[in-house]
Amino acid sequence: MSNSNAAFRFDNKMNFDFQRGVHTPNALSSYLAEIEQAHLIRASQEIEPAYWFKHALVQDAAYNSLMKQQRKRLHHLVAETLEQVLTETRDENAALLAHHFELAEDHVNALTYLQRAAEWAQRAAAHHEEVDLLTRALALAKETQSNDMLADLHMRRGKAFTNLTKFSEARTEFLAALELVPASDAAQRAQILNELALATQWLWDVATATQYAREALALAEQAGRDDLAAQAMCALAFAIVSDGDVRGGLEYYARAFERGGKQTTLTLVQSLEISGLALYWISEYDQAAARIQEATARARERFDSFTVMRGLGNLGMALVGQGKYRQALVTFQAARAFGKEHDVKAFLSRALAMEAGLYLELYAYARAEHVALEARSVARAANFAPSATMAAIDLMINYARRGDFYLADQYTNQVVQVIPKTYGSHRWGFELRFAYARAELALARMQWESARELANDAIWQSRKYGRIKYEALGLAALAQAHEELKDSDAARAALHLALERARADGNPSLFLHTAIPLYRHEHTTLLLREIRATIQRIHAELPASSLRDGFDAAISEWI
Repeated sequence: MSNSNAAFRFDNKMNFDFQRGVHTPNALSSYLAEIEQAHLIRASQEIEPAYWFKHALVQDAAYNSLMKQQRKRLHHLVAETLEQVLTETRDENAALLAHHFELAEDHVNALTYLQRAAEWAQRAAAHHEEVDLLTRALALAKETQSNDMLADLHMRRGKAFTNLTKFSEARTEFLAALELVPASDAAQRAQILNELALATQWLWDVATATQYAREALALAEQAGRDDLAAQAMCALAFAIVSDGDVRGGLEYYARAFERGGKQTTLTLVQSLEISGLALYWISEYDQAAARIQEATARARERFDSFTVMRGLGNLGMALVGQGKYRQALVTFQAARAFGKEHDVKAFLSRALAMEAGLYLELYAYARAEHVALEARSVARAANFAPSATMAAIDLMINYARRGDFYLADQYTNQVVQVIPKTYGSHRWGFELRFAYARAELALARMQWESARELANDAIWQSRKYGRIKYEALGLAALAQAHEELKDSDAARAALHLALERARADGNPSLFLHTAIPLYRHEHTTLLLREIRATIQRIHAELPASSLRDGFDAAISEWI
């Protein structure tokens, strides 16, 4: 009885064919008949003979009655039989094999299958499971003094944490790996330093990340590894963008990609996606969308849920910039589903904040508010302040346009407190968007002088960092302030410049935001035709829903 039970300690169903791999047919039949007569198991009526324990407590009691050595022997027997039975699906069942070899105290095989199981979990984007399996492998490797495995296991667990957007834990793992690699192994140290640079970037310690990247570049060149050198250059390009030189960073990314050649390492794929976001910032929406789509496709091939999640959010924004609203909505829904399925909360909150921005552009203020609040909730759960701040700034604009000053002020105060604690591209991006949001709020409050000052600040910052979209929005806000201050010539000049920048940007909703106020000044037939054509284009892109109806209603008030 106990032999049959031990084979299936972790499954209360006993498959007859499998048991025949453990026992001789006559002995097996005798065991099963005895157990069934004792009412401890019952036979199933399936085509393939199987038996079930009648209660989990019976299963536990039977297992616990075994002596330790007998358990070990039986677990080893089960593991060996599984290896024979599951010849074609060992990777898929590696966790089960590892489990039995662990309990059999066969450390060599247990380590082998734990690593294979972790690889399988990584391919399935089951990164929580991957972390757990690698944690067990590390403990076993330390116990058995398999020191040659430790650096690789720490490295792999660090990558799994990165996929879960747990960057602090990832950095800890990479540092542990680095300590285990001798100074003579330049290539492996360069590889770990590149991963350290990536994790540290997302902790917004750009200075330390840059230091890691420079060390990695020197070691990669020493080892003659262009692929590792290209990865280090990507980290340095990230630092250039973070410092606000977006075009300079893009030029350095181009050099890195050229040096990497046809290599498609994980770091290069991630950098391809990040450079796509930089292209979005300077309104190169077509290039941005193409690059992000390529990066996301490659990331899927490499089971890199971190980059897929980021890419879906960034792609949604690029599609909005192109005026492809229907496709953007589908992309944001895909981002929601992917983030929830793979528990990538930090970048799920980011994608939600971006989705809220789409609704804000289309004047769907209630929907924009709902999604922005959802983004903030997910961001708080993930302890990811950037997404919460991004959504807070959009909520400021939203409430300002709706005249809800009390709520707008609440988010203003929160953003004021957060920005000084923010670094890199988030810092300058938030500052210029915050200046514009405050200009909108001042306009709503009829504080014309303050609005003019804040709009000028937003325009100046947008030009400094190449954000054409916010330059156009700032100019439109400035024009309104000039108009209210009875300076019609200055208002008209600002609107002409705003429309020029909106055309350069290419976003159709931004065009309407600048063209409609100018039409009110000049009433030109040509501009009216262009406005109507743009409205029809947006209308055709929106699904037949409350979103389209709301857009039509908002526009009808102006034209």
